[in-house]
Amino acid sequence: MLMRGINSELKLLYPSKFTAINGTISPSLFTLVHLKYLDLSFNNFHFSKIPGQFANLKSLIYLNLSNSMFSDSITTQFTNLSSLQLLDLSCATEIPDFSSMSYSLSNLKPSFDSRFSYNPNGHLACMNLKWLQGLLNLRVLMLDGVDLSQYLSICSYQLGRDPIISA
Repeated sequence: MLMRGINSELKLLYPSKFTAINGTISPSLFTLVHLKYLDLSFNNFHFSKIPGQFANLKSLIYLNLSNSMFSDSITTQFTNLSSLQLLDLSCATEIPDFSSMSYSLSNLKPSFDSRFSYNPNGHLACMNLKWLQGLLNLRVLMLDGVDLSQYLSICSYQLGRDPIISA
């Protein structure tokens, strides 16, 4: 169940695996051109592509698509969102790894390394970061789990240049 809050914010009430959106995003969502906040995180979009119509939502300030089971390459889906301040495209959940936990026999306190593993929730890839150039107000970008390996290999061949612009 979705709820519209203050500032045109759409929120999912009672988020859980039983209330998550399961399937595809309705095209009618992209007609809400005055929408400022949109959180579609932790839904199941069945490894579909990120709809290009997100570019129509030019008033968005906050967009969270994290862990929503998309499978796509990030290209031009967000280039028109010049008002956007936060974009979360993370597709991996951080899980604390307690496998290295040990106990001190002298004080009976556990100690462990602060290691984490990641549970993949979709597959997103990014070959370049040119799409960020139009996001003039972007302050927070989260790409946990996004495959940047192709972008990084391109950058390694272009030493001495600004990788965001030249890649």
